[in-house]
Amino acid sequence: MIHSVSRSQIMDNQVEKIYIAVGSDINEGLGTLEWAIKKWSGQTISFVIVHVDNTFRDFINTPFGKLPASSIKEEKFKIVRMLEQEKIDKTLSKFKAFCHGKRNQKY
Repeated sequence: MIHSVSRSQIMDNQVEKIYIAVGSDINEGLGTLEWAIKKWSGQTISFVIVHVDNTFRDFINTPFGKLPASSIKEEKFKIVRMLEQEKIDKTLSKFKAFCHGKRNQKY
């Protein structure tokens, strides 16, 4: 069972923190989280989900492959990065929702 932990407990360092690195692949990340939840079940812990961004800042992903970031205008570059950040935020939200859904399950 994963126990709910208050912010004050975390701030007081009374709860062990487990750092879990995930990438952009939803299924792989969920598998990693599932493993961690099972491994530390029954303990009062706090998971810290760390997103590992494996994209290169010098390149932009396009339907035609990666292009040098310098080949597009600054305005478009900012838009592309903003869209990438929105995608990352949605992915992390899914990971958080998954963990919250597992909060009261026993293994």
